[in-house]
Amino acid sequence: MICPNCQHENSQAAKFCEECGTKLIRACPGCGHARLQHRVGARHAVPLRVRVGIHTGLVVVGEMGGGDKHEHLALGETPNLAARVQGIAEPDTVVISAATYRLVQGLFACQVLGVHPLQGLSQPMALYRVLRETGAQSRLEVAGPTGLTPLVGREQEVGLLLERWAQVKDGVGQVVVLSGEPGIGKSRLVQVVKDRVVGEPHIRLECRGSPYYQNSALYPVIDLLQRVLQFRQDEAPHEKLRKLEEALGVGAGLKPAPTTEAEICFRQAIEIARRQQAKSLELRAVMSLSRLWQKQGKREDARQMLAELYGWFTEGFDTADWQEATALLEAFS
Repeated sequence: MICPNCQHENSQAAKFCEECGTKLIRACPGCGHARLQHRVGARHAVPLRVRVGIHTGLVVVGEMGGGDKHEHLALGETPNLAARVQGIAEPDTVVISAATYRLVQGLFACQVLGVHPLQGLSQPMALYRVLRETGAQSRLEVAGPTGLTPLVGREQEVGLLLERWAQVKDGVGQVVVLSGEPGIGKSRLVQVVKDRVVGEPHIRLECRGSPYYQNSALYPVIDLLQRVLQFRQDEAPHEKLRKLEEALGVGAGLKPAPTTEAEICFRQAIEIARRQQAKSLELRAVMSLSRLWQKQGKREDARQMLAELYGWFTEGFDTADWQEATALLEAFS
């Protein structure tokens, strides 16, 4: 049992649980760890399969036991419901409750499993299967236009940041540090400025620290590179090395290809569509960027990017955009 935060119920704790669960599933033999499968199979003659169930709620934490045996336990309805959810999960899957889904919606792509009766609950509960991370770095990125309350009383701070941006456009570089206690709205201020300048030519490189990677001082930069180079979780190390060498021009004596203005615009359109959860608009922008990459010789990258989003749609949509995406994928194959 994993209890990442026994003091506050928040989306970061729930996100941490789901990351642990998905990484645990990927580490099982069915996902490529043959050595572990061989060890377990040779010793116990059974295949290794993993099921993960996650629920979020209140617990009572304390030390129990007597004599030389003491255990630090989390007690209450929440651990019991998590066990019930885990019992419904199929092998090598992560299933979460409705309470957890509300905290991580938009951060993870999930499949609706419908409502299920759970022992100990008078009403059935909606359950969701976790498919993958969406790539969103925070709740602000996945909140739609109506998902955030209006920013009030911060006109002076927003104006100050926009003044610095105006100076940058005039060729005067700026460094701004926002500091303050957690929860006062630093990230929201940054998001407001990002939204204000989204239509202006610029390249944004965004690094984020994490309380779960305090042992890695370079984690923010590593995470940035993984996102910029579009590393996939199922990619082999040699494939990641190939992408890194291509970006750096290693072996060919070349510098990385400059990012065109069209590519910047397409990426901005994709980001806006994702933030507003407008899948049809995102599909159109992704198709445009895929065609551009195809002309630049990045055919496989274009195919992978389009295929990842294409999997979200089904034939039931049967729209002109879906048909166009189908034809484009076939052309890439």
